[in-house]
Amino acid sequence: MAQVNDLHKKFEELNEEISAALRVQQDAVTNANTFTGRSTLVAARKDALRLAKKTTDWRGDKQLKAFIDKNTKKEKMGGSQEQSVLALELFEMRRDIMSRISEDLVEEKKQLDVEVGYENVELYHVNITMLLMVVAFNGHYSNPEALANEGFGIGSNAATEKDALASVDDSFVFVHVHVILMQALEELQKEKRERLANKSRNSVVAIAGAEGLDTVGTEPRAASPTRASSDLKSEILLEDAHFAMQKLKREVAELKTTNAKLMMTNSQLEDDLAHLQAKFEEEKRAHVNGKKWFLPKIQKMEDQMLNTIKAFEEVKLSVELMTNMYKHLGSTLTLQQEGEDELKRERDRVSLLLAEEIKKIAALTKENERKDRLVTLAMAARYEMIQLANRHERQAKEACEQRDIWESRAHQAEAELATNKQQLEEAFQRLEATNEALSGAKASIVQLQTEVRATAQTAAAKEVELFAAFEKQQTALQQKLDKTKRELMESVAETLSLDSRLRKAQEKLTQQATDGTSA
Repeated sequence: MAQVNDLHKKFEELNEEISAALRVQQDAVTNANTFTGRSTLVAARKDALRLAKKTTDWRGDKQLKAFIDKNTKKEKMGGSQEQSVLALELFEMRRDIMSRISEDLVEEKKQLDVEVGYENVELYHVNITMLLMVVAFNGHYSNPEALANEGFGIGSNAATEKDALASVDDSFVFVHVHVILMQALEELQKEKRERLANKSRNSVVAIAGAEGLDTVGTEPRAASPTRASSDLKSEILLEDAHFAMQKLKREVAELKTTNAKLMMTNSQLEDDLAHLQAKFEEEKRAHVNGKKWFLPKIQKMEDQMLNTIKAFEEVKLSVELMTNMYKHLGSTLTLQQEGEDELKRERDRVSLLLAEEIKKIAALTKENERKDRLVTLAMAARYEMIQLANRHERQAKEACEQRDIWESRAHQAEAELATNKQQLEEAFQRLEATNEALSGAKASIVQLQTEVRATAQTAAAKEVELFAAFEKQQTALQQKLDKTKRELMESVAETLSLDSRLRKAQEKLTQQATDGTSA
């Protein structure tokens, strides 16, 4: 039991060591998961999202909200494969948002220019150039690799992302302004050309009607419509130019107002960008300092984890070894307990046998003591008889002769007893023969009933006679036997008295010899 208690205590100590090692390993893993280098990147992305929200405040539709939600989801995801898939989705959504913004701007400009607008053929190529700039701007972000390298990829730094967002905002404002200007000029020129064409057609129709009515006119009169038409064209051109100038002034004023608003927004965004850049630099320095501070500790923690794993393996092997030893010791103790139980049962059985043997030995001891006393007495009597043999030889011879006589008488009585026994056996045999005859005659009892009764009476009389004779003989033999027994008892009593006298004589001789020796 002491070994079992020691093993139990060792097992408890091993369990405590294993629990402590597991707690240390869990704390190390928690610290390793907590101190990663992603905090700066997450903060930078959050700042970029805030900047994007400020630049696109005027448009809060569901698509932009879904874009922001997915970008937030990308920050929370840890796997590179999931982030790359989500980055592609964000790229598609951003391209759709930019295209929708461009389409909305064009539609709004067209609705604005429905009332008035001018188009110039020379500005067509400029408009195409600006549209190509917009397409190039969108195409710059149509490549997933460029997207991954400029703010939406895995492992990009915050400075690159902020610079890309700032450059995108500046380019977008510039392109937006130029697209509005070019489209306004193009629509104005187009409307101007249509009005001129309509007026020219009306003037030609009027001139043709005048010539058809006045066919007999002179040459000087024919020249007057030409001058009138030229004056009319010049007036129309002046009016159109004046109207176009007014429209252009209004558009320029509106564009100046829009440009001022955009400049204010741009300055605000530049301030935000500078603030974010400074914050990014601070966070970058904090990240570098934290990295310098945490890397040795992480390395040390990894070494401790390896040592802990090795110690855990050793403890595990020790636990398995102790478990096997405990099982082996348990089986050994079980076998030993079974052996002890068997020995106890054997001990009880041997104890019972030993008790019986002790009883037998006690009985034998008593018997041996009695025999020793008898042997001592016999030796004393023999010694006394040897000492007194010469003196009492005659008495012994007489006693022997008397004994022979009694023995011969006893033999004769035994012979008579044997004869009587033989006669009794013969009588029993005759009785058995009679019984057999009676049993054999039972078949003819009905026919010979009278004869059987007579025979039975005769047999009964004979049996009574025989039994009376047997009783007489038995009584005589019993009397002879009793007489012989009394004679034998008397002879034994005489022998015992003789023995006592011999013992007394021996004691006297011994006393005399002792007295003679002392004298």
